[in-house]
Amino acid sequence: MLIKIAYSLFLANFTYGILAKSHIIDATRFRVMHHGLYFCVMVSIIAATVEEFLSGEFPLLLILMAGLLFGMTRFRGRTARHWQYALFCFLTYSAILVYYF
Repeated sequence: MLIKIAYSLFLANFTYGILAKSHIIDATRFRVMHHGLYFCVMVSIIAATVEEFLSGEFPLLLILMAGLLFGMTRFRGRTARHWQYALFCFLTYSAILVYYF
């Protein structure tokens, strides 16, 4: 269940980033909101990983996803690499979600 919440938060943050990058929404408070959502995404993916581990599963894919999302901090937000990496994370996260369900 937590993986769905984690994915929903990631999707909201990803969409928010795309809308701000393409200037569809006003980005005056973008940075604070984007980083707040990112924090929620990280907390939820870690919680989903712990939930899977406590249920007797070994959540290798969730650990991989948490590592990928943590890697997002290596790219500055205004660079092309940031949104390209975000797109890669989106595709990977979607594939993991399909695998789980």
